[in-house]
Amino acid sequence: MTQGEKIQYYLHQWLQSRNISSFPIYYFIAFSESSTIINVKGDEDTIGKVVSYIDDIPLRLMKLNENISKNRIVNLTLKNKVVRAIMRECEDFDYDILATFDIKKNEILPGVHCQQCENLGMERLHGKGRCYKCGAYSKDAYLKGLQDYILLISKTITNKACREFLQLNDRHEALHIIKSSHLFIKKSRQIWMKK
Repeated sequence: MTQGEKIQYYLHQWLQSRNISSFPIYYFIAFSESSTIINVKGDEDTIGKVVSYIDDIPLRLMKLNENISKNRIVNLTLKNKVVRAIMRECEDFDYDILATFDIKKNEILPGVHCQQCENLGMERLHGKGRCYKCGAYSKDAYLKGLQDYILLISKTITNKACREFLQLNDRHEALHIIKSSHLFIKKSRQIWMKK
């Protein structure tokens, strides 16, 4: 439980540094596998309030929320103040994988990976990818390829760059894949960007 308590402490300190006090902070520790056996050493009641299986968490959150609302532990103004403080500090996590692992952009091979045999090389047929090696079909292999591009190469992409990286000949196919990925366009420059 030390990690949960530590995070609770740091969040409390963070809120206090923004002049937000008396905001209750709760945490849960969840095990994803229901087959996990939990052996408790210590106060079973205290530990039982925070440790459970992941399936129990939604119900615990609903009960906690009811208790907070019923006992007026947090008023709406304070809750909104916390939300605004968190939103002000939120920023995208931008991690340069290539720099971290000392990989050059020109070392990244273009193409789409087969999800069955992991071969690099698929052809686009009737809106699906078909592996050159094993013949497996995939509806989302090209979307995953586009996600790889955004993760590894650039947060923005043009139709031409999409065709080159995914090894497509048809600009309409590339446009369909880009639109399916929920990227948004900077119309003035015809560049698609991640939101």
